[in-house]
Amino acid sequence: MSRIDADGLAAFAEQAIDECLMPAWSPALERVGVHLQRPHHEVVSADSITTDCGEMSNANQVVAFYCTQDRTIYLFTSGTSTYAERAGWLPMAVLAHEFGHHVQNATDSWPITDDETTDRRIELQAECLAGVWFHDGQQAIDGFSRALVVGRYVSNDTHGSAAVRTAWFDRGFDRGDTDDCRSYTADTGEVG
Repeated sequence: MSRIDADGLAAFAEQAIDECLMPAWSPALERVGVHLQRPHHEVVSADSITTDCGEMSNANQVVAFYCTQDRTIYLFTSGTSTYAERAGWLPMAVLAHEFGHHVQNATDSWPITDDETTDRRIELQAECLAGVWFHDGQQAIDGFSRALVVGRYVSNDTHGSAAVRTAWFDRGFDRGDTDDCRSYTADTGEVG
């Protein structure tokens, strides 16, 4: 899959949500009393889109985002096509991260304090939750490579350094336990 068009990405996202992410997360959340509703998803071919969460663009290497207000995962075709050139399943890493935000929203697991690290802690927890999903789902993915997942990371103000992002993905991936994804109580140095 060297290029993903809007229809192909929409079909991929629908199948991944219905056959991979919902079946993995729903039972785990039901055990703690949370009913997980299926998120919406929308493929964006334009450079920007206005949503209930405001305007988002694919500038600054944004390839996807989750809007808490309308419970929708938005996927830009531009970024996921780039990832697909490296591995056909790599858009799944993006989708697993955004689905992590959906899990945060469903469980209302947001930080109590609001400081300069709040946004980063939110992103790093979603990265860890993606790692938890890959811990259990990796055997079902042809050609899976943890190195390719973390190799896509770039440093930015919101998500932190590539090394910190990798560390949080690895927490989830190595241990497969959401309890290890407590970015909100981590020392500031762990979210740098």
